[in-house]
Amino acid sequence: EVIDGNWFLGITVVRGMKTGNYGVLYHSPSSSDQRFVDVLENWLETFLDPSKLNVLAGDFNINWRDLNSNHLKQLAEFYNLRQTVNDYTRISRHSKTLIDHVYSNFDSICSVTAADLKITDHETIVINVLDDLNNSDDFVKLKSWRKYSKQAVSNLVERSVDFPFGTGNLDESAAVLTNALKTCTNQLVEQKFVSLNNTNSWYNLDLLRLKRKRDKLYKKFCRTSSDNNWNKYTTARNKYSQSIKKTRCEYIQRKIDQHQNNSKELWKILKSLLKPSNCKPRSITFDGTLEDSEQVIASKFNDYFVNSVSLINQSIELVDEPDEIKQPINSNCRFEGFHPITYDELKDICFSLGKTAGVDNVNARVIQDCFHVIDHILLDLINESLRTGHVPQVWKESLVVPIQKVAGTILAEEFRPINMLHTLEKILELVVKGQLLEYLNSNSLLIPEQSGYREGHSCETALNLVLSKWKESLERKETIFAVFLDLKRAFETISRPLLLETIKRFGISSTAYKWFESYLSDRSQRTVFNDSVSDPVENNLGVPQGSVLGPLLFIMYINDMRRVLRFCDINLFADDTVLFIAAKDLDEAVTHLNMDLRSLSRWLKYKQLKLNISKTKFMVISRSRVIENVSVEIDNETIDRVREIKYLGVIIDDKLKFNSHIDSVIKKIAKKYGILCRLKNDLTVWSKIQLYKSIISPHLDFCPSILFLANETQISRLQRLQNKIMRLILRCNRYTSSNLMLDALQWLSVKQRIVYLTMVFIFKVVNGLLPRYLCDRIERGSDFHRYNTRNADEVRTPHFLTSASQNSLYFKGINVFNSMPRHIKRATTLTEFKRHCISHVRTVF
Repeated sequence: EVIDGNWFLGITVVRGMKTGNYGVLYHSPSSSDQRFVDVLENWLETFLDPSKLNVLAGDFNINWRDLNSNHLKQLAEFYNLRQTVNDYTRISRHSKTLIDHVYSNFDSICSVTAADLKITDHETIVINVLDDLNNSDDFVKLKSWRKYSKQAVSNLVERSVDFPFGTGNLDESAAVLTNALKTCTNQLVEQKFVSLNNTNSWYNLDLLRLKRKRDKLYKKFCRTSSDNNWNKYTTARNKYSQSIKKTRCEYIQRKIDQHQNNSKELWKILKSLLKPSNCKPRSITFDGTLEDSEQVIASKFNDYFVNSVSLINQSIELVDEPDEIKQPINSNCRFEGFHPITYDELKDICFSLGKTAGVDNVNARVIQDCFHVIDHILLDLINESLRTGHVPQVWKESLVVPIQKVAGTILAEEFRPINMLHTLEKILELVVKGQLLEYLNSNSLLIPEQSGYREGHSCETALNLVLSKWKESLERKETIFAVFLDLKRAFETISRPLLLETIKRFGISSTAYKWFESYLSDRSQRTVFNDSVSDPVENNLGVPQGSVLGPLLFIMYINDMRRVLRFCDINLFADDTVLFIAAKDLDEAVTHLNMDLRSLSRWLKYKQLKLNISKTKFMVISRSRVIENVSVEIDNETIDRVREIKYLGVIIDDKLKFNSHIDSVIKKIAKKYGILCRLKNDLTVWSKIQLYKSIISPHLDFCPSILFLANETQISRLQRLQNKIMRLILRCNRYTSSNLMLDALQWLSVKQRIVYLTMVFIFKVVNGLLPRYLCDRIERGSDFHRYNTRNADEVRTPHFLTSASQNSLYFKGINVFNSMPRHIKRATTLTEFKRHCISHVRTVF
């Protein structure tokens, strides 16, 4: 097909190993880039099949590395296509361009230029379709819980712990209970070897019998060549094929029902159905030496994980304590001991654990199944720990599992440690955390700028706080200098003696302080690799990874960061920190910023926290003026300047337009859409709807008040993607009205959904249901006069004059909120507001 001089050739392969769609394109220089992209989009709509392999190649005459390629990049993201050519494809004396492209929706496609096959002034591109390779043996060892049941484990545990507890010391009693749970569970959990060909969870014994029958009849036909045996074989073959499809479909249905509220687990299952994960490698390289003994690998991994943190810690310069942080947090507050918990409190905690994993197969399910057997024993152990300020030694040993950061790697440095703690310790930590949080919150001891791991706080509240401050600065014609800090393995490197000193400054003393001292001392870890477990190694740094208390102790540890800053404001979400200053005098602002960075550097060194300068970035945010030659430094090293950066899951750009963030959301949704397409024949309409809600809708529901600030063009791009998904679910053609599909599914459009969730967010702010740092920014008419006017209770918007500042939650969002009918705004409960608001949004937007 030739359109405006642009050539399009499509080939569909319907049989064989490489079934799919293959396209060859040519963009004529006589056709504008925009016209070519428009024509290409129409052609792709009819040519692509997202459920199959799609490969597009050709001379696009658009330089992929140029800003003019943005429209083409957005189109590729929309259709979940990945451009696989990385090298320049046209090299002349004065220029280098990447104008020959290869796109695919499968990760198995890779493209390289071949210099020895060069034709004229274009490079030759070789396209490879890779097959997934398995680098392990033919069998893998898996755990089988087939013999496990609530009754079986309860009976075993009851016989194992049939003696009076409390007669020995706390360590002995905790060890007896822990070992009893471990022994009883392991008696019921078997290890079995499974062929890699049949590791699919849905492949059952009935299918295996049908397969054997089919193969037997085929061999019989080969011996006799009779028509009767052929007919029997084809009947068995068709029955086996139909049964596979039915069983797989039923398996997916069950998993969707089971995990419909757990998008992370559901996404993992869907990916495994399409592309089974590689098995664990048998050999690992440490410092250039290949090890194949599992016991040696486990030990070396254990040493590597501990030593790598120690090396970071040892590289930090030792400095004296800054004067600014020497005073107590609040000299009038005291927390001397924990109060004992009741039976009902313990039961609620145990049954709120969800699917918490544990060491030696003793997970949350095991604790819950035998709770009626161990309830009073566990209650006595926990209350004794709280009373004496002692944590049982057996619970202070963690199990580390190395997980690949890079698929298929055998390099030790490309593994990350996943820490598993005893489930019984997590229960104890939950008890302590509840009482500690109550003390911290009731005395307002945590700085308000910290949003990490705090009830009612979230990434969205933290982002709206910093954005509202930046919008106010832009309205005052100030320029903002923001530094985004990156700390290297911050949770793992902190000094435990300094952490204990910090705990003391929060007013924690006596038995409570003794408990934390016991909790942080004499901790060790073992590492497991396949079936081999290393010897324990002592771990003296950081908060315990994977623990319940670790994050809370960390935010207490860095709570005094703000004290060392004289000029800058700060925003924190755990260790994700942004430091910023706004001013009209640019030189003065940069000077003050660098001064605070010097103070911050000293504070970090004292706290034994390592700044990763290569990943620390700064951004200049201004309304229009171009600001160059700005130098921001820390420890005599220049911090790189960026135009955009990902902070708390949102891509922020230096104009606060969020175009790149929308592009990122579209890319993520398009990838999930591709998964749905490839599974569409295995899914019912209901299943597709559940998958949309579980793995796609969360991308639109994440920080909707930020998406609310996007322009109409960006929202329309998201809407087009939602339309494609609705057509897939309902099996409609491209001409079906989006409103009809929305009505059939009873969904909100993208814009309606964003507006609705943003109004719910504002309702929470207005009614004091979110952090004070947002609620205190709300002003009403009655705050400025005492007249009983109709609008006295209306929320006032900031006096913003510029369009950039008006595009903010507190201006644009409040205006939409104020425009709603009075009975909606005055709803007495959140549930009532949601019910009325969703009807209003459907009607108006």
